[in-house]
Amino acid sequence: KRALEDEENLSKAAQKIVKMRQEKEVAS
Repeated sequence: KRALEDEENLSKAAQKIVKMRQEKEVAS
């Protein structure tokens, strides 16, 4: 169970980073 939760948290964090990068690219 913990491994699955960790993977979900990692995927969510990765998605946040991708969104932030996309917003930065659009802003610049």
